[in-house]
Amino acid sequence: MHKHITVADRKAIEVLLDEKYTVSAIAGKLGVDKSTICREINNRSTPKGYFFDIAQIDYDTKRGRCGKRPKLSDSKTQSYVIEKLKSGWSPDAIRGRIELRIDLETVDVIPCCNETIYNWIYKNPYCVREKLYQDLKQGKKHRTKHCGRKAKKELIPNRVSIHQWEVPIKLDTYSENLH
Repeated sequence: MHKHITVADRKAIEVLLDEKYTVSAIAGKLGVDKSTICREINNRSTPKGYFFDIAQIDYDTKRGRCGKRPKLSDSKTQSYVIEKLKSGWSPDAIRGRIELRIDLETVDVIPCCNETIYNWIYKNPYCVREKLYQDLKQGKKHRTKHCGRKAKKELIPNRVSIHQWEVPIKLDTYSENLH
């Protein structure tokens, strides 16, 4: 696993490259593996050379795009979902239509599952303010939680399981009756 390089490290890389240090020597001075320095130089150099400020901007841009993005953050997807909800569609039908790409308007819409649509309706401040939950079939303000199975009550008190019965079995008479 490689270590992230700081702004100070990038400045040092630029200076040391200008002084014609080797990648191994730069790695030794900065205390990182030479593959980390190689990767930094290869990924963030311009045709004119390595510049720490350009490399830092590139790093910040790519770092900002990484990680988990919120689903349904795309405005086209949101407007499509809202339009279909107002038309009386269920989140499951909306998801299916998006996946199949049947409509021309779903070409740019990002696919998501129906559970994501439900979560968005109940948790997004805009959806709560606009009361989009009313457009659902149930139309409840708060979503009911899915509970596990309820424990069965004992129907007959002190009952004895069939496995605990003591039944005498006469094998001779049983086998005679079969013939």
